[in-house]
Amino acid sequence: LEKAYRLYFLALLFRLDAAGLIRYDRSRTNGDYLRALRGSTLTGRLRAAMSAFDSIRYGGRRIDERDLETVAALLESLTMPVSTRASG
Repeated sequence: LEKAYRLYFLALLFRLDAAGLIRYDRSRTNGDYLRALRGSTLTGRLRAAMSAFDSIRYGGRRIDERDLETVAALLESLTMPVSTRASG
């Protein structure tokens, strides 16, 4: 499950990059991405996903099906043009 979660999370970052909302770079942190998204209507939902990712990936929290469903749903919600959801 952890590998699937990581793949969904990376796909989420790539989708945001493709929409021009962030510039994906392996050296950037989730905090960097949240700062780049400041003012976006997506910030709250992404903050929750990024916090979960960090606690699973780096904090040793066990992942469950609900975690995977949450990040998959967030990714699916970004299949619509994301740039129309960002403000200024």
